Amino acid sequence: MLNIKNIQRALLKYAGQDDEQLARTLAVYGAVLQRAAQLAKDAPGPVPEWTPEEISAARLGKAVLLSERPVVLDPVRLEAVARDLAQTFIDAAGLTGKERAACEAVDWAGVAAKLPSPLDAEGLAAFLPAAAQAAGNEGLGEIFVLPVTGFALRVLLDAAGTEASRAIDALEPDTVHAERPLRCPVCGSAAAIASVAGTMRNGNVKKLYCTCCGASWKFERIRCALCGDEAVSDLNYVHDEGDEAHRLHVCKSCGGAMPTVFAGEELQFNPDVEGMVMSALENYYDAEAAGAK
Repeated sequence: MLNIKNIQRALLKYAGQDDEQLARTLAVYGAVLQRAAQLAKDAPGPVPEWTPEEISAARLGKAVLLSERPVVLDPVRLEAVARDLAQTFIDAAGLTGKERAACEAVDWAGVAAKLPSPLDAEGLAAFLPAAAQAAGNEGLGEIFVLPVTGFALRVLLDAAGTEASRAIDALEPDTVHAERPLRCPVCGSAAAIASVAGTMRNGNVKKLYCTCCGASWKFERIRCALCGDEAVSDLNYVHDEGDEAHRLHVCKSCGGAMPTVFAGEELQFNPDVEGMVMSALENYYDAEAAGAK
């Protein structure tokens, strides 16, 4: 969920970073994230009326809600939101000269034209790669076009992801024996990050978060969130010395690693901000894994 106060608290927690690269990442993308939250608050996106049966199937990983009942998004609004967020990025990054001109020349109308209508899980998976090509500048893809497009799409999907998460959570019994879905039950995207946090009712609970639509869902503590392996011997946590809160849940079976934050209280956790903080640890692990091959 794009909650402005939650985002601001999370950013404040990491203010004054010694790591200059992380500090810049938080400053630039943090500004875009806050603006996205404001836009989502001012004009929430549409929320399909999923049935209880569809919600129940999604909770068990037997359906993806956007494929059961696709959402109709306005490409004109997507373009307007993308332009707004792009300008926020440019200003926060302090871009000037050729860099600024290149970013301002991105074809956001062309990006928005690639948006499928109605949008289902399959269309969503194909949209971002198509959007990057339509932008007209391949060199800006990873650092500018894709993040801005992703945040813009999030503005339009956040209400649907948030409401669906609440509906799924309401159906979740205190003791669950069924396996939860590996991919987002709302939009079908891969989970971006996990948290282990205290809740008011159930003690410490593990959750997975989708930063594409803003959905979250409970998940098993001893299970790989990437491949579903439940063998205890295949799973372990790695973390930097002196920082046990930020960990990678590493799976020997698939070789993957899910960034996981031991967050204390659930309300203090922001998946988008923590994803930025965890990127350095992920990159280090990827480099180490590549060197071991």
